[in-house]
Amino acid sequence: MKKTCIFAESLWNQQKESVKKTQTTILKMMKLTAIILFFIISLKSMACDGSSINLISQTTNPDGSITYELNLYLDLGGSDVAHYGFTLSFLSSFNTPEVMAGGFDPLISQDDLTSGISDDLTGLIGEDVNSIANDSDWAPYENRTDVLSYESNGIFPSASTDYSMTIFVTVMGCVENIEFDSNTNSGNAACIYTANTGQICDGCDVSAGNINIIGGTNVGPNEYELSNCETISFSVTNENLNGATLTYGWAIFSCEPNLPFNAAEISNFNNNSCYLGSDYGTSTSDVDAGGISGTIIGGYEQLWILPYTSDIADALDGNGDGCYDFGDVIQVNYIPPTCGTCSDPGCASGSVNTFEDRTYLSCNNPCADLNNTTYITHHTVTTDAFGNIGVVQQVNFSQFSCSELSRTAVLREATNACLGPDILPTVTNANGVGSGFNPEWIGLNPNTSYTLIINTIIGSDCNYDFGCLDFYGIPGCTANAGVTDIITSNTSNTDYVLCFNESIDLTTTNYTLPNASASSSMGYALYNCEPTTNDPATDLCFTGQYVIGDIANSVNNGTFAPAITAPNQTVWLVPITMDMAVPPVFNHDSDEDGCFAMGTPIEISYLNPITTTNINDCNSGSVNISINGGYPEFFSGSYNLVNLGSGTLSNTTIVNSGGSVDITNLNNGDLIELSITDNNGCQEIYTSTFNCFECGNCNTPDCLIAGAYPDYQTAADPLNQCAQINLMGSNPINGATFTSYHTITSSNTGTLGLIVSVGVNAPGGNACPIDRQAKLYPIGGPCTIGSGIAATSEGNNGSPFYNPEFVGLIPNTNYILEITFIVPIGCDLIDHCESFYYPEICQITDLTGAVLECDPQDNTYSVELTISYVASPNDGTLNITSPINQSFTITSSPQTVLLTGLPANGQPTDVSASFSSNNNCSFDASDVFTAPEIPTLIITDPSPVCEPESINLLDAQVTAGSTGGVEFSYWTDSDASVVLEGATALENSGTYYIQSVSDIGCVAIEPVVIAIYPTPIMPVVSDDAAYCNNEIPLLMEAQGNSGNITWYADEELNEIISNEATLAPNNTPGLLTYYVTSTENNCESPPNNIVIEIIECGIIVPTAFTPDGDNVNDFWSLENIDVIYPNNKVFIYNRWGSIIYESQAGSYEQYPWDGTFNGEKLPVGSFYFIIDYSDDYTETRNGTVSILK
Repeated sequence: MKKTCIFAESLWNQQKESVKKTQTTILKMMKLTAIILFFIISLKSMACDGSSINLISQTTNPDGSITYELNLYLDLGGSDVAHYGFTLSFLSSFNTPEVMAGGFDPLISQDDLTSGISDDLTGLIGEDVNSIANDSDWAPYENRTDVLSYESNGIFPSASTDYSMTIFVTVMGCVENIEFDSNTNSGNAACIYTANTGQICDGCDVSAGNINIIGGTNVGPNEYELSNCETISFSVTNENLNGATLTYGWAIFSCEPNLPFNAAEISNFNNNSCYLGSDYGTSTSDVDAGGISGTIIGGYEQLWILPYTSDIADALDGNGDGCYDFGDVIQVNYIPPTCGTCSDPGCASGSVNTFEDRTYLSCNNPCADLNNTTYITHHTVTTDAFGNIGVVQQVNFSQFSCSELSRTAVLREATNACLGPDILPTVTNANGVGSGFNPEWIGLNPNTSYTLIINTIIGSDCNYDFGCLDFYGIPGCTANAGVTDIITSNTSNTDYVLCFNESIDLTTTNYTLPNASASSSMGYALYNCEPTTNDPATDLCFTGQYVIGDIANSVNNGTFAPAITAPNQTVWLVPITMDMAVPPVFNHDSDEDGCFAMGTPIEISYLNPITTTNINDCNSGSVNISINGGYPEFFSGSYNLVNLGSGTLSNTTIVNSGGSVDITNLNNGDLIELSITDNNGCQEIYTSTFNCFECGNCNTPDCLIAGAYPDYQTAADPLNQCAQINLMGSNPINGATFTSYHTITSSNTGTLGLIVSVGVNAPGGNACPIDRQAKLYPIGGPCTIGSGIAATSEGNNGSPFYNPEFVGLIPNTNYILEITFIVPIGCDLIDHCESFYYPEICQITDLTGAVLECDPQDNTYSVELTISYVASPNDGTLNITSPINQSFTITSSPQTVLLTGLPANGQPTDVSASFSSNNNCSFDASDVFTAPEIPTLIITDPSPVCEPESINLLDAQVTAGSTGGVEFSYWTDSDASVVLEGATALENSGTYYIQSVSDIGCVAIEPVVIAIYPTPIMPVVSDDAAYCNNEIPLLMEAQGNSGNITWYADEELNEIISNEATLAPNNTPGLLTYYVTSTENNCESPPNNIVIEIIECGIIVPTAFTPDGDNVNDFWSLENIDVIYPNNKVFIYNRWGSIIYESQAGSYEQYPWDGTFNGEKLPVGSFYFIIDYSDDYTETRNGTVSILK
């Protein structure tokens, strides 16, 4: 390395000596050339400057335009100060190219420049050229399509600064040369530089011209609609076919082509999946059949037409010379062809008497053969005297066969020909014609005109040519439905709305059956809505069911299923003659000859029975009766009411089904009788007995009760007990439920006892057990089933009576007492007796607890529990059930006991208390107290540190997330026996312990691990070194114990430049110091350093030489360039950017530039040079060198 540097220094010294000699010679000539240089500089404003243009690349776009990548160098010089911009002209000897709008950078700003500082330059084309500079020098460029001008609002700010930039420009048309006018400014001659594109514009003169369209309806830009059989024509004017070398065509697409075309589509339209074909010539036309001049098969609902010029069929540019053009795409929408309309059904049809008389002489022809479409025809036809009509159609095709042909037909009444409804054929192929299309309609209005609509669906290979149609009558059917008599069981019922259990009878006479065959019969067709057609087979309301025979009978008893499923339980029976009335087949027209007859539909409604529900109100002596069914259930109507029994009727009319009425002023045992009649005359009589067995009620609990008595014996005395109910003497309760309501008060200890007896008559000597049940409710109720306070016990005193007792009531509080008597059938309840007393009953009335301190040894705690009770037993123990069961000697209320050893779990605690000698005397309480909680101690080990740092265990992050503790302490062992000293600044790695204590003494202890790592030693590095800037320095090396190396660019160790063990020095000349450390366990060592010196060992580049043949400075000498830079290359350019000299790699000193080009001496002037050192370290050098004389 050092030898290389010394050799480079020796070359440098030799070079300096050579340079000194050369400079001496140059100095001698400076005086001689000073005057010449002065004149050259003075003449610079008149001559061209040193600007240049280089064509970097040119790219052809899918639409045929070309994008040019240009490098522009703008040499302003020293005195050229009035500079406003520059222009680019794209020239062709044959045509006029067009700069594409949007095909260039609209603004050149500082960001676009390779060098120099400029005002913003705005790109302008066409009539906008010279709109900013407004200078006479731009006049030749105004209003030209082949010019792009960049202009500024003012002169360039510096006349001595050069500018370099790369721009992209897109141009349509052939371009041979690009002229760069770098000196477009006031008062100075234009400096024009030319770049040749290599294109040969050999005479492509082409234009798609102006398109003319006649016909159709314009519905949008380049979009037309064609109505039925309408024609649209396309022609072109002002087209240019390059001297008749091209063909004009109209390309047809089944979907809209996506422009611009890609290269494959330009060379062959068949590469576009929607391409159908082309029609050639300067005009073409189309009718509403989906094809252009017969070029393609019809049947498209939309087509897209593209006018174009081409050198080959089915392509824009078959030979790839770029000589073609095309116009805008035209969209054509086709409205399907028809014959006649619904409002004017005039499509041809012939009328004959019978099917055998068909002639097919009345035909219609669409405007063109049809394919892949639906052809709709509208005809006027007339039924025969029987209301029948048949249609037969013949269709012709211009080819032998046609697949995918189908037809459908409907009739519509002439007055509703456009809206319908459609009348479907009775039969679709009545006479079995080969085409399968011979519809017939039976049972229409006789001698009536209808509109016939036929939909002919034509396949893609049919070429439908014309169609012919005849219609005919179907004579010979003499069927007659006769006369039907109707009789109901209620002769006043003439609207056939049947009350429940009413019947209806239908009898038909004087009818004529079709063909009078053995299987024919009269019958009735059944409908579940009103018929709308004269044929059950085509009527949506027909149920598919018949009543066979000329007599039909029906009873409204809920069994007529079709009526039950019909809306409002209403059906229609229609008298009808039947072809087939033999099981299992029933059909009115089984032979499909349309010969049958129907009578007038008979509407029959089946009403539901009138029903009632009632609710008795004993408090008010009233009953509420709800009424449903009958006529108002399905129709608008009401019920008329008449009271035939006791009490007062609140209303004589109910408007709708589900309404109700009240009968008031009733007493127990009264007869209720109500007559109900609806608007149809249907009647129901409601009867009932008003039974109301209550004494008092929940709102007024005033039934008598004896008491309060001090004890059971006193309350049980018959003289103190019985209270009579007034209604029972005259109306004893038998087989029912009786309820009495009383007001009663609890004792001062919350107890209550009852004695309930009954008086019963038992006819026939039967046993009469009366079931009694007692409930307590708060004053004001409600007294609802399933609620209330049930008795604690029954019969504690061995009583022969019903003897319930209550404990745990609120002391000295009023309650509603409800007693229910359930009386079996055959037993008469004639009286009842009640009394109450205050029993002395053992009760535990309350539990309270107070939590004491937690034991830190096992985290258990104690509770002082206080128990309140009355009438406690004289023996046994007081038992407490909690998380731990414990027993205590009974003392006196309130009694306080100590519960110990309870686990601290933080949960609410339920407690039960009871006496061992009386299991019925107990008390359960929820959440009497809450157990203390052991602290939650969460430890996060501190992050490791490096010596000499220490760790503080009191840092809040160590115990973050811990709860329940009020104090932390620090220990060396898990038993918390040795206190940890210096916990705020620990310097030794290890495991320590942290303890948390709650406010009542519960504890938690957890380990914490800390790590303190030693500082690594600094790495061992390679020696300092020095290098020439053109040689490859050796890699610097560093070694540390861990192998984790970090290189820094600064002594403060802020700028990291590498983490590898080796590092290549920067080749920038000067003295650089590199710093390197070693890291282990995230601890970084002190830095070591390496000093690298880079010495600039370059060459001298002269700025001028005098190739005049005097053997002094006849060559542009670059001494030692081949030695120092063995792969160098040197390039010389003239002011137009053309290369005039290029050296071979590493051979410049063998063949230096002698100031000539192609053997000719060059004039005095400045030339642009580029020196490429090609050594991956030294930047390429450029500048100017002058030839002097």
